[in-house]
Amino acid sequence: MPPSSPDPDGNPDGNPDGRQEPPSGTPSCATTDMLPTTFTCFWRLPAELRLMVWEEALSVRTVCAVSREPVPAGEAAEHPGRFSLDFLGPATYLAGLTCREALRVMERTYVPLAGRGWSPTAAPVPWIDMDKTVVYLGESADSLVFLDRFKANEVSQLRHIAMSWTGKSFVQLVRVCRSVAGACPALRDIVIVADLDRLASSTNDSANQPLTIDVAAHLSFLSLAAWPELDDEYPISPFQPLLSKYVRRDSPPRMHFVSPDDLRFYLANR
Repeated sequence: MPPSSPDPDGNPDGNPDGRQEPPSGTPSCATTDMLPTTFTCFWRLPAELRLMVWEEALSVRTVCAVSREPVPAGEAAEHPGRFSLDFLGPATYLAGLTCREALRVMERTYVPLAGRGWSPTAAPVPWIDMDKTVVYLGESADSLVFLDRFKANEVSQLRHIAMSWTGKSFVQLVRVCRSVAGACPALRDIVIVADLDRLASSTNDSANQPLTIDVAAHLSFLSLAAWPELDDEYPISPFQPLLSKYVRRDSPPRMHFVSPDDLRFYLANR
């Protein structure tokens, strides 16, 4: 007798151990032509094991970056353009959208970031775990514009923010960091990605490079637990205490200057 369909809570009728059935059309464990990369027996695992799998899949640290797309041809130059939220590395929330059981696990620690409308609008609304996600706002001069693409209730929950700095104006950087810290009451860390040695010997914008996957991979480790070991390995930039001094808040976020080369080295030697 085939198992019954799951009820709205994810528990099959007449199934005392609460095991959820696979989505419609998914082959059973008895399928003989099952692909080697497919684990269709997952739905027959005890609920406790399945929950552990979902929790592990959703616990990966990641980085998402706000970017502005070029203004489409034919639109006014003052058009604000379209903004997108892209994951540099794993988009972990997609695992939480695979079934109701996974969604319930994701809802414990993740929140949706609908923003003020991301492009493309047809994509699913991204979800992030605020404790394990670094939100990258691009070059510091654009950070406040990008931050404004989030709704007020989303901004109030951001924990880790990163931005790059070309070295043009430290005063401007201080103002941006103060504004970001003031807008984000839950903010714990502001990461400034800048190659200070290169900035000291360069007068152009060569340091203003897009955030690469390998640098983003390291930023994803910059959670609260990982900061002490990073601080022990790299000397504190003289800019850091200056930033902390000017960002006035009862519990100011920690400021960190990191260079792309140091991030790559740190990631390679973890």
